[in-house]
Amino acid sequence: MKSYLSVFCAVSLLFLPAGCDLGDDSGEGREKDPFKAVTLDWESDGYEYRFYTNDSAHKYAIQKYSLSRSSYLDRNITVHARKTEGNPSASYGMRIRSISDSRDYISFLISDDGQYIISVYENNRWALQSMDDWAELPGLETGLGKEHILSAVYDELAGIFSFSLDGTALTHTVYVGNQYLFLAGFQCFTRTPSESMPYDFRFRLTAPFISP
Repeated sequence: MKSYLSVFCAVSLLFLPAGCDLGDDSGEGREKDPFKAVTLDWESDGYEYRFYTNDSAHKYAIQKYSLSRSSYLDRNITVHARKTEGNPSASYGMRIRSISDSRDYISFLISDDGQYIISVYENNRWALQSMDDWAELPGLETGLGKEHILSAVYDELAGIFSFSLDGTALTHTVYVGNQYLFLAGFQCFTRTPSESMPYDFRFRLTAPFISP
């Protein structure tokens, strides 16, 4: 592409009128285009949800929950998630919220450096791990654009959620009892987005299937 562009520019210069002033690259005499903060807040193309931002005001935890009541009763949850832009340490994945108390939730997140975390926030405190306790999954393929499959399966008799990542069962389980209804959703963390470091996340909820 660069070679074609060079030929085009060279040919264009041959046809410039005599005395034509090309100007310089200093930017003097013209205004630099101002940076415009842009956020695509969970836009859908009918296939997946997209969260994009280069706005520094959109940092830390961002989440979206399914609006379908059918997901309240379906306790087998599968989320397809990928990140196409952003800092490798920024995490993303699923969030499972208690219907009885919206402040209680489970986060199942991954990062592009091959790590994952499962955390529970309950009664205004971290009941299981903290957001700093990450584990490695050997052999996990990482990188921008790589789609990951995060699954949480509820065992009603035992009252626990078990988890898998890209088809590999994880050793972590979460006891929640059997008195709750749950709402599946997506969650992503950003680290101070900017013009030079935008964040672009894509999500699909395939179980229960909710059309974007």
